[in-house]
Parts: sequence; C-alpha cells; structure tokens
Amino acid sequence: MIVNRFFSMLFLFISLGVVPASACHAEDLDAVASGENKGGERVPDHEIRYEEKLSPDWIASWDAARALYRDEMYPEALVQYEILFSQKENIDEARWEYCSILMHLERWESARSELEKLLAAEPESIRYRLAMARASVETGNLDNAVALYSRLQDEQISDRENIMVLEGLIKAYEMKGQADKVSELLERLILLKPQDSALQLKQAVLELEMGNALRARELCENLEESLPHDIDLLSLHARIEENLHHKDMAVSYWRKVLAVDPDNLGAHRYLCDYYYENGNWEESYNSLKSLIKSRPDDVSLLERAAELNMKMDRIDRALHYYEYGLAVDPLNMKLVTGKEHAQKKLAADLLSLVENNGSKKLWQDLVRVAPDSAGIYREIAVLLREKQKVDELIEVLALLYRQDPDDQLIYEELAGLLEQQGMIEQLSALRAGKAAMDQPDNQ
Repeated sequence: MIVNRFFSMLFLFISLGVVPASACHAEDLDAVASGENKGGERVPDHEIRYEEKLSPDWIASWDAARALYRDEMYPEALVQYEILFSQKENIDEARWEYCSILMHLERWESARSELEKLLAAEPESIRYRLAMARASVETGNLDNAVALYSRLQDEQISDRENIMVLEGLIKAYEMKGQADKVSELLERLILLKPQDSALQLKQAVLELEMGNALRARELCENLEESLPHDIDLLSLHARIEENLHHKDMAVSYWRKVLAVDPDNLGAHRYLCDYYYENGNWEESYNSLKSLIKSRPDDVSLLERAAELNMKMDRIDRALHYYEYGLAVDPLNMKLVTGKEHAQKKLAADLLSLVENNGSKKLWQDLVRVAPDSAGIYREIAVLLREKQKVDELIEVLALLYRQDPDDQLIYEELAGLLEQQGMIEQLSALRAGKAAMDQPDNQ
C-alpha cells in the first residue's frame, strides 16, 4: 500500500515536470577566466524549461537574465541575476554566469566575492579556481594568484587549462618584476603554442631586457622568415644590433622599419643621431624633421635643427629654427647666442652686396626669407662701422630707421653722419620727418 502510494507520487512529479530540463552548463564561459573572448562570451542559447505552465518564478528570472546576457546588456543582466538570487540563492550555475559578467566588466573585487561563494560549495572546481586566480592577479593579490596557479599546475589539467595557468603566472610574475620566472614560463607556454609568433617576440624582448642580446637575436632570426615586414620584429632586431654595438646593422634594420612605416619615430631618432655622428648633416636633418613634426615644441630638437642648418650653411633656415625655439623658451641662452652668431655670420656674408649698392634689394630679399631682417641689418651696420664705410652705413641706418622710426639711437647716429658728410638736404628731410612724427595727434 505504502509502496504503491510512493510510486504514484513519483509518477505524479515526473508527469508534472517539476524537475527542470537538463542543466545548462557554462563551460563556454571559461574563456572569461583567462581573459579570452572579450565581449564574445555567451550563455547557452536554450532556455531553462519546465514541461508545464506553472513553473517557479525563479525560472523566469533566470531565463530573463540569460536573455539579457546573450544580448550583451550586461548591467541589466546583473540586476536580473540579483533578482534571481533573491528568489533562489543556491544556483551555482547562475552564480557562475553572474560572476562571468562581473569579470567581463572588470569588477574584480565583486567577482572575487562571488567566486568565494562558488568555491565554498565546490572547492575542487578547476574553472572556479582559474577564475579566482585571475581575479587575484587583477586585484593585485599576486602571492595568492601564484599559489592558486601553482597548485593547478600539479594537477591533471587539459592543455587549454595549462595555457591559462601559464598565461596567468606570466602576468603575475611580470607584475612582481621577476623576469627570470617569466622567461622560464614563456618557454613552456611556447611549447604549447608553437605557432604564436607574438609569444616568441615577447620572449626575445625579455631576453634583451635581461641582457641576453645574442639569445634575443637568435629568436628574432627564427621569426624573420614568417614576419618579414613586422614593425615590432624589425624594431627589436635594430635595438638588438644597437645593444651589440653593430651600428651599421642597426641602421639597415631601421631603414627596413621606415620602408614599412615612414613616420616611425624610433627609426628617425636613431638615424638622426647616427648620421650626425658620421657628419652626414643632410640625412640627419631629414630624420630630425620627422621628430620635430611629432614634437614641434621640443626646444632641444629645434636647437639641433638650427645647428645642422648652420653646418650646411643654410643660415636662413637656421634663423627660422632659432626663432621657433625662442618663441617657446625666450630666455634660452643657447638659442639667444646661436641666433646672434647666425645673424653675424649672415651679415658678414651679405656685406659685399651692401658695399656694392645692393642694400635695398637685399632688404627686400631678407624680409622674405629671414624672420628678423632688422637684426641682420644691425649686424651689417656693426661691420660697416668697423670698416668705416660711412656711405654704406648711412644707407643701412636709413633703412633701419624707416623700419623703426621710434629708435632714437638710430635717428641720432644717422643725423650725425648726414651732418658730418655735409648731406644737408637729406638731414633736413630727416629732421622734418622726425618733427612731424613727434607732433601730437590732435594738432
């Protein structure tokens, strides 16, 4: 009798479908624990179903949460999962999905809290421990992360899980600054991912940073055939040759970099210095222009550009760079001194033209090409005084006075020279112009 009632009740429960359909596992969400599939992880596409219409409210909440998750409406999904937990708290699969969203949104402290609950219920779960290890890395609990990953290494885990462990350990040791550990782990990871050139490149970078330039070069050479135009590889190979003091080889690699990326600043920086050291001013200047383009307010670059143009006897261009530099740093004495030297040199070069009655034409040309033509003429005036070329000096002073009629010193010197030379008509015109200019505006 009792047995018959038991089987009758069991049949009733089965026929009503009170037990849910097969549980929805979220192994496809394991990628979240390793940082893979960012933005692309999804819960299973099927819903949690009961076979009769009067299913519990929490089933509808879970279905709604999963639908929001699949539509990548993550904040809304979190709210719906929280509603689910208020209705039925102990659904580990739902909590894992909730935790996966937190990790996707990089809410690592909250994720750790949820993972502690999951691990309390299932302490040996590989996916929960992997996720906790990663959350520990992201929250800076590096010793805990290393301990978790290390224990997982001692267990029978799949290659995919082993890759996740090694990647996690590498990041943890990088954050701890233990390069030797990172190098060892990278070698093991490369054995599991032999086609991953980015890992091999990372290993070469690390070897160079650890002072193993020859080993780094060997790793780069192994990659050259498969990545002949890779900027990172070419740049690294150039840095390795620099480290080994093979400057010509470094130049060849930096040129390859520029063939792929003409604006590469690392290449231009090296080539600018290399050509400068070898006295190739034109090539050094060509690379320097690219550096100035990226950093137009860098006074040291502007000073170098002025210097190079002085060496190439392009004083007009040098003066422009001195002016640019002084606009940024007006009190920079190197630039002030450099500009004065450039003006004196240009004045000396142009003196013969002034001596041959070409001052007016020269002034027109200087106004077009020199940023401070008056400054150059002042230097020419200095040279004419030294050579006692009075007629030429009068002409230059007259041009300067027309440019700046408020300059009292120029006026007095010009007037004195005109009187000394008996140029009474010109002196009268000068004084008349001065008197008219000094009259108040309302008279």
